[in-house]
Amino acid sequence: MMAVLFQHICNWLKKSLRHDLPPGPRGVPFLGNLPFMFNNGYREVEALRQKYGNVFGLMLGSRYLVFLCDFDSVTEALSQGPLLNRPEEFPLNITGNPQSVILINGHLWKEQRRFMLKTTSNIMTTLLVGRRFEYDDPDCADMNSMVDVIPALSAQALAVNFFPWLRKLLSWSRLGPWARLYDVIIRRDRFCESLLEAHEKTHHDGVVKDYIDGFLREMKRQNGHGTFTRKLLIGNLSSFFGGGSGTMRTTLEWLMLTCAAKPHLQRRIQAEIDAILKSSGGRSHVSWRDRDRLPYTRAFMWETTRCKPVNPLGLMRSTTDDVKVCGYVIPRGSIVIPSLWSIFQDQSFWGDPEVFRPERFLTDDGTRARKPERLIPFSYGRRRCPGESIASMVVFSYFTTILQHFNIEKPAEQETSGEEFGLSLRPTHQQVVFRLREVRV
Repeated sequence: MMAVLFQHICNWLKKSLRHDLPPGPRGVPFLGNLPFMFNNGYREVEALRQKYGNVFGLMLGSRYLVFLCDFDSVTEALSQGPLLNRPEEFPLNITGNPQSVILINGHLWKEQRRFMLKTTSNIMTTLLVGRRFEYDDPDCADMNSMVDVIPALSAQALAVNFFPWLRKLLSWSRLGPWARLYDVIIRRDRFCESLLEAHEKTHHDGVVKDYIDGFLREMKRQNGHGTFTRKLLIGNLSSFFGGGSGTMRTTLEWLMLTCAAKPHLQRRIQAEIDAILKSSGGRSHVSWRDRDRLPYTRAFMWETTRCKPVNPLGLMRSTTDDVKVCGYVIPRGSIVIPSLWSIFQDQSFWGDPEVFRPERFLTDDGTRARKPERLIPFSYGRRRCPGESIASMVVFSYFTTILQHFNIEKPAEQETSGEEFGLSLRPTHQQVVFRLREVRV
Protein backbone atom coordinates (compact mmCIF):
# COMPACT_ATOMS: atom_id res chain seq x y z
CA MET A 1 0.00 0.00 0.00
CA MET A 2 2.85 2.38 0.85
CA ALA A 3 4.47 1.63 -2.50
CA VAL A 4 1.23 2.48 -4.33
CA LEU A 5 0.89 5.73 -2.37
CA PHE A 6 4.54 6.65 -3.07
CA GLN A 7 4.05 6.02 -6.80
CA HIS A 8 0.94 8.23 -6.84
CA ILE A 9 2.81 11.08 -5.14
CA CYS A 10 5.73 10.76 -7.58
CA ASN A 11 3.36 10.86 -10.56
CA TRP A 12 1.60 13.91 -9.15
CA LEU A 13 4.91 15.76 -8.57
CA LYS A 14 6.25 14.81 -12.00
CA LYS A 15 3.18 16.22 -13.74
CA SER A 16 3.19 19.33 -11.54
CA LEU A 17 6.81 20.19 -12.39
CA ARG A 18 6.61 19.74 -16.18
CA HIS A 19 6.22 22.96 -18.16
CA ASP A 20 5.31 21.54 -21.57
CA LEU A 21 2.00 20.04 -20.45
CA PRO A 22 -1.37 21.73 -20.90
CA PRO A 23 -2.38 24.01 -18.02
CA GLY A 24 -4.84 22.76 -15.43
CA PRO A 25 -5.68 22.38 -11.75
CA ARG A 26 -3.04 20.63 -9.66
CA GLY A 27 -5.38 18.64 -7.43
CA VAL A 28 -4.07 16.74 -4.43
CA PRO A 29 -1.69 13.77 -4.16
CA PHE A 30 -3.21 10.31 -4.59
CA LEU A 31 -6.71 11.57 -5.48
CA GLY A 32 -5.78 14.24 -8.02
CA ASN A 33 -8.91 16.20 -8.92
CA LEU A 34 -11.28 13.33 -8.24
CA PRO A 35 -13.06 15.04 -5.30
CA PHE A 36 -13.98 17.97 -7.56
CA MET A 37 -15.27 16.10 -10.62
CA PHE A 38 -18.22 13.96 -11.73
CA ASN A 39 -21.07 15.83 -10.04
CA ASN A 40 -22.08 17.21 -13.43
CA GLY A 41 -19.16 16.16 -15.58
CA TYR A 42 -19.53 17.99 -18.87
CA ARG A 43 -20.49 21.31 -17.24
CA GLU A 44 -17.54 21.04 -14.85
CA VAL A 45 -15.28 20.50 -17.85
CA GLU A 46 -16.71 23.62 -19.49
CA ALA A 47 -16.07 25.64 -16.30
CA LEU A 48 -12.44 24.46 -16.29
CA ARG A 49 -12.13 25.36 -19.98
CA GLN A 50 -13.16 28.93 -19.20
CA LYS A 51 -10.41 29.08 -16.57
CA TYR A 52 -7.54 27.21 -18.25
CA GLY A 53 -8.27 27.37 -21.97
CA ASN A 54 -9.35 24.99 -24.70
CA VAL A 55 -6.71 22.36 -23.89
CA PHE A 56 -6.15 21.51 -20.24
CA GLY A 57 -5.00 18.55 -18.21
CA LEU A 58 -5.55 17.18 -14.73
CA MET A 59 -4.89 14.13 -12.60
CA LEU A 60 -7.72 11.75 -11.71
CA GLY A 61 -6.38 9.17 -9.32
CA SER A 62 -3.15 7.92 -10.87
CA ARG A 63 -4.04 8.79 -14.47
CA TYR A 64 -3.41 11.99 -16.39
CA LEU A 65 -6.37 13.25 -18.42
CA VAL A 66 -6.37 15.90 -21.13
CA PHE A 67 -9.59 17.56 -22.24
CA LEU A 68 -9.92 19.04 -25.74
CA CYS A 69 -12.57 21.76 -25.78
CA ASP A 70 -12.53 23.32 -29.23
CA PHE A 71 -12.84 22.04 -32.77
CA ASP A 72 -9.24 22.83 -33.76
CA SER A 73 -7.67 20.88 -30.88
CA VAL A 74 -10.04 17.93 -31.40
CA THR A 75 -9.34 17.64 -35.12
CA GLU A 76 -5.59 18.05 -34.62
CA ALA A 77 -5.43 15.42 -31.88
CA LEU A 78 -7.89 12.80 -33.09
CA SER A 79 -6.31 12.72 -36.56
CA GLN A 80 -3.06 11.38 -35.09
CA GLY A 81 -2.23 7.67 -35.06
CA PRO A 82 -1.09 7.53 -31.40
CA LEU A 83 -4.62 8.55 -30.35
CA LEU A 84 -6.57 5.69 -31.91
CA ASN A 85 -6.66 3.43 -28.85
CA ARG A 86 -9.20 3.07 -26.04
CA PRO A 87 -7.72 3.15 -22.52
CA GLU A 88 -7.95 0.23 -20.12
CA GLU A 89 -10.04 2.53 -17.90
CA PHE A 90 -12.87 2.66 -20.44
CA PRO A 91 -16.02 2.40 -18.28
CA LEU A 92 -17.47 -0.73 -19.91
CA ASN A 93 -14.20 -2.68 -19.86
CA ILE A 94 -14.93 -4.50 -16.61
CA THR A 95 -12.98 -7.69 -17.29
CA GLY A 96 -9.71 -6.19 -18.50
CA ASN A 97 -9.96 -8.47 -21.56
CA PRO A 98 -12.02 -6.43 -24.03
CA GLN A 99 -14.01 -8.31 -26.67
CA SER A 100 -15.92 -5.65 -28.60
CA VAL A 101 -15.25 -3.30 -31.50
CA ILE A 102 -15.85 -0.39 -29.09
CA LEU A 103 -13.07 -1.51 -26.72
CA ILE A 104 -10.45 -3.34 -28.78
CA ASN A 105 -7.36 -1.67 -30.25
CA GLY A 106 -4.76 -2.04 -32.96
CA HIS A 107 -5.07 -4.35 -35.96
CA LEU A 108 -8.02 -6.20 -34.41
CA TRP A 109 -10.04 -2.97 -34.17
CA LYS A 110 -9.16 -1.94 -37.75
CA GLU A 111 -10.23 -5.33 -39.09
CA GLN A 112 -13.53 -5.32 -37.17
CA ARG A 113 -14.34 -1.73 -38.15
CA ARG A 114 -13.79 -2.47 -41.86
CA PHE A 115 -16.01 -5.52 -41.62
CA MET A 116 -18.78 -3.66 -39.79
CA LEU A 117 -18.82 -0.76 -42.22
CA LYS A 118 -19.29 -3.25 -45.07
CA THR A 119 -22.21 -5.03 -43.43
CA THR A 120 -24.30 -2.26 -41.84
CA SER A 121 -27.31 -1.36 -43.95
CA ASN A 122 -30.55 -1.85 -41.97
CA ILE A 123 -32.25 -1.09 -38.67
CA MET A 124 -30.43 -2.32 -35.56
CA THR A 125 -32.01 -5.63 -34.51
CA THR A 126 -32.98 -6.58 -38.06
CA LEU A 127 -29.46 -5.71 -39.15
CA LEU A 128 -27.79 -7.77 -36.44
CA VAL A 129 -29.94 -10.87 -36.07
CA GLY A 130 -32.33 -10.87 -39.02
CA ARG A 131 -35.43 -10.35 -36.91
CA ARG A 132 -37.31 -7.78 -34.87
CA PHE A 133 -39.00 -8.16 -31.50
CA GLU A 134 -42.65 -7.59 -30.78
CA TYR A 135 -43.11 -4.69 -28.39
CA ASP A 136 -44.53 -6.95 -25.65
CA ASP A 137 -41.76 -9.53 -26.04
CA PRO A 138 -40.19 -10.12 -22.58
CA ASP A 139 -36.74 -10.45 -24.18
CA CYS A 140 -37.17 -7.00 -25.72
CA ALA A 141 -38.25 -5.53 -22.37
CA ASP A 142 -35.29 -7.18 -20.64
CA MET A 143 -32.81 -5.81 -23.17
CA ASN A 144 -34.30 -2.31 -22.90
CA SER A 145 -33.93 -2.52 -19.13
CA MET A 146 -30.27 -3.50 -19.46
CA VAL A 147 -29.67 -0.66 -21.94
CA ASP A 148 -30.91 1.71 -19.22
CA VAL A 149 -29.12 0.15 -16.27
CA ILE A 150 -25.62 -0.39 -17.68
CA PRO A 151 -24.78 3.32 -18.29
CA ALA A 152 -26.10 4.26 -14.84
CA LEU A 153 -24.03 1.61 -13.07
CA SER A 154 -20.97 2.40 -15.23
CA ALA A 155 -21.19 6.04 -14.15
CA GLN A 156 -21.31 5.00 -10.48
CA ALA A 157 -18.20 2.88 -10.94
CA LEU A 158 -16.38 5.44 -13.11
CA ALA A 159 -14.17 6.95 -10.39
CA VAL A 160 -12.78 3.52 -9.51
CA ASN A 161 -11.35 3.17 -13.02
CA PHE A 162 -8.64 5.72 -12.25
CA PHE A 163 -7.15 3.58 -9.47
CA PRO A 164 -5.93 0.45 -11.29
CA TRP A 165 -5.21 -1.51 -8.09
CA LEU A 166 -8.66 -0.73 -6.65
CA ARG A 167 -10.28 -1.49 -9.99
CA LYS A 168 -8.68 -4.94 -10.08
CA LEU A 169 -9.63 -5.58 -6.45
CA LEU A 170 -13.30 -4.69 -6.96
CA SER A 171 -13.43 -6.57 -10.25
CA TRP A 172 -12.09 -9.66 -8.49
CA SER A 173 -14.23 -9.34 -5.35
CA ARG A 174 -17.44 -8.16 -7.11
CA LEU A 175 -18.18 -5.43 -4.55
CA GLY A 176 -20.49 -2.39 -4.74
CA PRO A 177 -21.75 -1.07 -8.09
CA TRP A 178 -19.02 -3.11 -9.75
CA ALA A 179 -20.81 -6.31 -8.74
CA ARG A 180 -24.16 -5.12 -10.11
CA LEU A 181 -22.53 -3.86 -13.31
CA TYR A 182 -20.72 -7.14 -13.82
CA ASP A 183 -23.93 -9.14 -13.29
CA VAL A 184 -25.93 -7.03 -15.76
CA ILE A 185 -23.21 -7.18 -18.42
CA ILE A 186 -22.95 -10.96 -18.04
CA ARG A 187 -26.75 -11.20 -18.38
CA ARG A 188 -26.62 -9.02 -21.50
CA ASP A 189 -23.89 -11.16 -23.03
CA ARG A 190 -25.86 -14.34 -22.31
CA PHE A 191 -28.89 -12.80 -24.00
CA CYS A 192 -26.81 -12.04 -27.09
CA GLU A 193 -25.36 -15.55 -26.99
CA SER A 194 -28.89 -16.99 -26.99
CA LEU A 195 -29.69 -14.90 -30.07
CA LEU A 196 -26.56 -16.23 -31.74
CA GLU A 197 -27.44 -19.85 -30.90
CA ALA A 198 -30.93 -19.42 -32.34
CA HIS A 199 -29.45 -17.80 -35.42
CA GLU A 200 -26.94 -20.60 -35.99
CA LYS A 201 -29.78 -23.12 -36.27
CA THR A 202 -31.09 -21.38 -39.39
CA HIS A 203 -27.77 -20.26 -40.85
CA HIS A 204 -26.90 -21.58 -44.31
CA ASP A 205 -23.39 -21.39 -45.74
CA GLY A 206 -23.05 -18.77 -48.43
CA VAL A 207 -26.25 -16.93 -47.46
CA VAL A 208 -25.65 -13.56 -45.79
CA LYS A 209 -28.86 -11.92 -44.56
CA ASP A 210 -27.41 -9.82 -41.74
CA TYR A 211 -24.33 -8.99 -39.67
CA ILE A 212 -24.21 -12.36 -37.87
CA ASP A 213 -24.32 -14.30 -41.15
CA GLY A 214 -21.43 -12.25 -42.48
CA PHE A 215 -19.40 -12.76 -39.31
CA LEU A 216 -20.05 -16.53 -39.25
CA ARG A 217 -18.99 -16.81 -42.88
CA GLU A 218 -15.73 -15.00 -42.08
CA MET A 219 -15.17 -17.24 -39.03
CA LYS A 220 -15.52 -20.30 -41.23
CA ARG A 221 -13.18 -18.85 -43.85
CA GLN A 222 -10.49 -18.22 -41.22
CA ASN A 223 -11.04 -21.75 -39.82
CA GLY A 224 -9.98 -20.85 -36.29
CA HIS A 225 -6.74 -19.15 -37.33
CA GLY A 226 -7.90 -15.54 -37.49
CA THR A 227 -9.31 -12.82 -35.27
CA PHE A 228 -12.99 -13.51 -35.97
CA THR A 229 -14.07 -15.44 -32.88
CA ARG A 230 -17.38 -16.37 -31.31
CA LYS A 231 -16.50 -14.39 -28.17
CA LEU A 232 -15.79 -11.26 -30.20
CA LEU A 233 -19.06 -11.67 -32.11
CA ILE A 234 -21.04 -11.82 -28.84
CA GLY A 235 -19.16 -8.77 -27.54
CA ASN A 236 -19.92 -6.84 -30.72
CA LEU A 237 -23.62 -7.71 -30.55
CA SER A 238 -23.76 -6.56 -26.92
CA SER A 239 -22.06 -3.27 -27.76
CA PHE A 240 -24.29 -2.64 -30.78
CA PHE A 241 -27.45 -3.11 -28.74
CA GLY A 242 -26.26 -0.78 -25.98
CA GLY A 243 -24.39 1.80 -28.00
CA GLY A 244 -26.78 1.67 -30.95
CA SER A 245 -30.34 1.25 -29.77
CA GLY A 246 -29.74 3.09 -26.48
CA THR A 247 -28.21 6.12 -28.15
CA MET A 248 -30.88 6.30 -30.86
CA ARG A 249 -33.65 6.00 -28.29
CA THR A 250 -32.20 8.82 -26.19
CA THR A 251 -31.87 11.01 -29.28
CA LEU A 252 -35.53 10.40 -30.12
CA GLU A 253 -36.55 11.18 -26.53
CA TRP A 254 -34.84 14.58 -26.74
CA LEU A 255 -36.52 15.25 -30.09
CA MET A 256 -39.96 14.35 -28.71
CA LEU A 257 -39.52 16.51 -25.60
CA THR A 258 -38.26 19.45 -27.65
CA CYS A 259 -41.29 19.18 -29.95
CA ALA A 260 -43.59 19.13 -26.91
CA ALA A 261 -41.90 22.22 -25.49
CA LYS A 262 -41.94 24.12 -28.83
CA PRO A 263 -45.27 23.34 -30.55
CA HIS A 264 -44.90 26.18 -33.07
CA LEU A 265 -41.71 24.58 -34.40
CA GLN A 266 -43.37 21.17 -34.39
CA ARG A 267 -46.15 22.50 -36.61
CA ARG A 268 -43.60 23.85 -39.07
CA ILE A 269 -41.98 20.41 -39.34
CA GLN A 270 -45.36 18.75 -39.86
CA ALA A 271 -46.27 21.22 -42.59
CA GLU A 272 -43.02 20.39 -44.36
CA ILE A 273 -43.70 16.64 -44.09
CA ASP A 274 -47.30 17.04 -45.30
CA ALA A 275 -46.16 19.07 -48.31
CA ILE A 276 -43.62 16.41 -49.33
CA LEU A 277 -46.17 13.61 -49.14
CA LYS A 278 -48.78 15.62 -51.03
CA SER A 279 -46.36 16.52 -53.82
CA SER A 280 -45.36 12.86 -54.20
CA GLY A 281 -48.88 11.73 -55.02
CA GLY A 282 -50.07 10.78 -51.57
CA ARG A 283 -47.17 8.53 -50.59
CA SER A 284 -47.77 6.93 -47.18
CA HIS A 285 -44.53 7.92 -45.46
CA VAL A 286 -41.33 9.92 -45.74
CA SER A 287 -38.18 8.04 -46.74
CA TRP A 288 -34.48 8.78 -46.28
CA ARG A 289 -34.21 9.95 -49.88
CA ASP A 290 -36.59 12.83 -49.01
CA ARG A 291 -34.15 14.33 -46.49
CA ASP A 292 -32.87 17.12 -48.74
CA ARG A 293 -36.47 18.22 -49.36
CA LEU A 294 -37.07 18.61 -45.61
CA PRO A 295 -34.56 21.33 -44.70
CA TYR A 296 -36.31 22.65 -41.60
CA THR A 297 -36.86 19.13 -40.24
CA ARG A 298 -33.16 18.35 -40.53
CA ALA A 299 -32.19 21.73 -39.08
CA PHE A 300 -34.44 21.08 -36.08
CA MET A 301 -32.85 17.65 -35.54
CA TRP A 302 -29.33 19.07 -35.74
CA GLU A 303 -30.14 21.90 -33.36
CA THR A 304 -31.60 19.45 -30.85
CA THR A 305 -28.41 17.41 -31.12
CA ARG A 306 -26.31 20.53 -30.57
CA CYS A 307 -28.28 21.62 -27.49
CA LYS A 308 -28.82 18.14 -26.03
CA PRO A 309 -25.97 15.92 -27.22
CA VAL A 310 -26.36 12.33 -26.05
CA ASN A 311 -22.58 12.22 -25.47
CA PRO A 312 -21.48 15.70 -24.35
CA LEU A 313 -18.07 14.21 -23.57
CA GLY A 314 -16.72 12.07 -26.38
CA LEU A 315 -15.44 8.56 -25.74
CA MET A 316 -12.00 8.24 -24.18
CA ARG A 317 -8.84 7.77 -26.20
CA SER A 318 -5.38 6.87 -24.91
CA THR A 319 -1.99 7.91 -26.22
CA THR A 320 0.42 5.19 -27.31
CA ASP A 321 3.20 7.77 -27.71
CA ASP A 322 3.87 11.41 -26.83
CA VAL A 323 1.82 13.69 -29.08
CA LYS A 324 1.81 17.43 -29.58
CA VAL A 325 -1.51 19.30 -29.70
CA CYS A 326 -1.82 23.08 -29.97
CA GLY A 327 1.78 23.46 -28.80
CA TYR A 328 1.38 21.26 -25.71
CA VAL A 329 2.81 17.79 -25.13
CA ILE A 330 0.38 15.04 -24.18
CA PRO A 331 2.52 12.26 -22.68
CA ARG A 332 2.31 8.63 -23.62
CA GLY A 333 -0.25 6.78 -21.50
CA SER A 334 -2.52 9.80 -21.06
CA ILE A 335 -6.29 9.65 -21.44
CA VAL A 336 -7.72 12.17 -23.90
CA ILE A 337 -11.38 13.24 -23.88
CA PRO A 338 -12.97 15.61 -26.41
CA SER A 339 -15.60 17.93 -24.92
CA LEU A 340 -18.26 17.99 -27.62
CA TRP A 341 -20.43 20.15 -25.38
CA SER A 342 -17.80 22.91 -25.39
CA ILE A 343 -17.59 22.76 -29.18
CA PHE A 344 -21.37 22.93 -29.51
CA GLN A 345 -21.51 25.91 -27.12
CA ASP A 346 -18.60 27.84 -28.65
CA GLN A 347 -19.86 31.42 -28.82
CA SER A 348 -17.15 32.49 -31.26
CA PHE A 349 -18.63 30.14 -33.87
CA TRP A 350 -22.34 29.81 -33.05
CA GLY A 351 -22.93 33.41 -31.95
CA ASP A 352 -25.86 32.65 -29.65
CA PRO A 353 -25.28 29.03 -28.55
CA GLU A 354 -27.68 29.31 -25.62
CA VAL A 355 -30.60 29.98 -28.02
CA PHE A 356 -32.47 27.10 -29.68
CA ARG A 357 -32.52 28.31 -33.29
CA PRO A 358 -32.76 25.72 -36.10
CA GLU A 359 -32.49 28.51 -38.68
CA ARG A 360 -28.74 28.64 -38.03
CA PHE A 361 -28.48 25.51 -40.22
CA LEU A 362 -30.52 26.91 -43.12
CA THR A 363 -29.44 28.90 -46.14
CA ASP A 364 -30.65 32.51 -46.25
CA ASP A 365 -33.67 31.58 -48.37
CA GLY A 366 -34.50 28.60 -46.12
CA THR A 367 -34.56 26.10 -48.98
CA ARG A 368 -31.51 24.03 -47.98
CA ALA A 369 -30.05 22.72 -44.74
CA ARG A 370 -26.29 22.88 -44.22
CA LYS A 371 -24.55 20.91 -41.49
CA PRO A 372 -21.34 22.63 -40.39
CA GLU A 373 -18.28 20.46 -39.87
CA ARG A 374 -18.20 21.49 -36.20
CA LEU A 375 -21.34 19.51 -35.41
CA ILE A 376 -19.67 16.19 -34.59
CA PRO A 377 -21.99 14.21 -32.27
CA PHE A 378 -20.36 10.97 -33.45
CA SER A 379 -16.88 12.31 -32.61
CA TYR A 380 -14.09 12.76 -35.15
CA GLY A 381 -11.40 10.85 -36.98
CA ARG A 382 -10.98 7.18 -37.79
CA ARG A 383 -12.34 6.07 -34.42
CA ARG A 384 -15.58 8.03 -34.62
CA CYS A 385 -18.77 6.01 -34.20
CA PRO A 386 -18.99 3.50 -37.07
CA GLY A 387 -22.78 3.48 -36.80
CA GLU A 388 -23.17 7.15 -37.78
CA SER A 389 -24.90 6.56 -41.10
CA ILE A 390 -27.37 3.97 -39.83
CA ALA A 391 -28.18 5.99 -36.70
CA SER A 392 -28.90 9.09 -38.79
CA MET A 393 -31.24 7.15 -41.08
CA VAL A 394 -33.09 5.38 -38.29
CA VAL A 395 -33.66 8.49 -36.17
CA PHE A 396 -34.78 10.47 -39.22
CA SER A 397 -37.27 7.75 -40.22
CA TYR A 398 -38.76 7.37 -36.76
CA PHE A 399 -38.95 11.12 -36.12
CA THR A 400 -40.66 12.01 -39.39
CA THR A 401 -43.09 9.09 -39.13
CA ILE A 402 -44.10 10.04 -35.59
CA LEU A 403 -44.68 13.69 -36.48
CA GLN A 404 -46.57 12.70 -39.61
CA HIS A 405 -49.16 10.90 -37.50
CA PHE A 406 -49.10 12.59 -34.08
CA ASN A 407 -49.02 15.92 -32.31
CA ILE A 408 -46.70 15.73 -29.31
CA GLU A 409 -47.88 17.69 -26.28
CA LYS A 410 -46.79 18.05 -22.69
CA PRO A 411 -49.12 18.09 -19.67
CA ALA A 412 -49.78 21.67 -18.64
CA GLU A 413 -48.21 21.25 -15.20
CA GLN A 414 -44.98 19.58 -16.36
CA GLU A 415 -41.63 21.09 -17.20
CA THR A 416 -39.62 19.48 -20.01
CA SER A 417 -36.09 20.55 -19.14
CA GLY A 418 -34.97 17.86 -16.66
CA GLU A 419 -31.80 15.97 -17.50
CA GLU A 420 -29.43 13.48 -15.91
CA PHE A 421 -25.83 12.82 -16.81
CA GLY A 422 -24.06 9.52 -16.32
CA LEU A 423 -22.13 8.20 -19.29
CA SER A 424 -24.63 10.01 -21.49
CA LEU A 425 -26.98 12.99 -21.27
CA ARG A 426 -30.53 11.72 -20.90
CA PRO A 427 -33.85 13.36 -20.10
CA THR A 428 -35.41 12.57 -16.76
CA HIS A 429 -38.57 10.48 -16.86
CA GLN A 430 -41.31 12.75 -18.17
CA GLN A 431 -44.78 12.38 -19.61
CA VAL A 432 -45.87 13.53 -23.04
CA VAL A 433 -49.17 13.15 -24.87
CA PHE A 434 -49.31 11.73 -28.41
CA ARG A 435 -52.48 13.04 -30.03
CA LEU A 436 -53.46 11.50 -33.36
CA ARG A 437 -53.42 14.02 -36.21
CA GLU A 438 -56.22 14.24 -38.75
CA VAL A 439 -54.35 14.88 -41.97
CA ARG A 440 -55.61 14.35 -45.49
CA VAL A 441 -52.75 14.23 -47.94
